[in-house]
Amino acid sequence: MRRRTLLAGGIAAAVAGRVRIARADPVAGGPAGIPASGRLAFDVIREGDRIGTHTMRFTQSGGQLTVETEVAMDVGVGPLKLFRYRHHAVERWQDGRFAALDTRTDDDGTPVWVQAVRQPDAVRILAARGRRAAPPLLLPAGSLPLTHWNIAVTRAPLFDPQDGVAAQERVVACGPSAVACADGSKVRADRFDFTGKAALSDWYDAQSTWTALRATVKDGSILEYRRAV
Repeated sequence: MRRRTLLAGGIAAAVAGRVRIARADPVAGGPAGIPASGRLAFDVIREGDRIGTHTMRFTQSGGQLTVETEVAMDVGVGPLKLFRYRHHAVERWQDGRFAALDTRTDDDGTPVWVQAVRQPDAVRILAARGRRAAPPLLLPAGSLPLTHWNIAVTRAPLFDPQDGVAAQERVVACGPSAVACADGSKVRADRFDFTGKAALSDWYDAQSTWTALRATVKDGSILEYRRAV
């Protein structure tokens, strides 16, 4: 049971992330890094084994942008399932500014949901885990969900899109390095380390498109995202 708990907490943290940025000023301008295909997809690798997928679809109409995310991960030994994770998110932007986020998560059998809405002076967040609802939370109006695809998360106040918790750690720009894609090729991309409890890194290519993720989860294993599309 201890290993199951470590896997659940560690993988969920790696996907959602919890960080505090060194700079906490609101982000100006619209989101960067939207692929021309309107789709991003990753294989999720744990200790060399593919355990799931993370897929994002981008739909733009006028000044509106909708980003829909689906994550599915299963960890097991033979027929024994140790951990199951499902995450669905709908993120909305209006005229280049974050507007709202709705997420639903099955965290190894525990339902979790988050609703976030940008108001004139704040981002208001409602969240619940199982039957336990958290008190409403108000964050600065420039706050963004750590959904990884938008490089602006490296320079904005953040909150966890899985549980609605405010950011608590730091991010450090580490410069360019080569990262592996799902097909075995390598891409040169800029690395940003999110240090502290989450212990993860994100990479963004020359077009500011999210390219890779690497995290150390609570049981000490390594989780990687390798871009497929």
